[in-house]
Amino acid sequence: MPVLDSQDARRQFRSKLQAEEDKSSRDHYFYLFRIGDTVVATTTISRSPRHTISNDLVARMARQLGV
Repeated sequence: MPVLDSQDARRQFRSKLQAEEDKSSRDHYFYLFRIGDTVVATTTISRSPRHTISNDLVARMARQLGV
């Protein structure tokens, strides 16, 4: 499994996957994936400064998104 940079993951969620970014939390960015008006998947990324997302977290995010 690849290791992801947090900024790259955020950018890809917004551009390639058309995710809606919810910045209301102080600790995490929430990403909502919709089909029409229905939320079909969600995941989060920590707001900490640019960091590497471990293989374990990449696998969990993929499972949450169903990819």
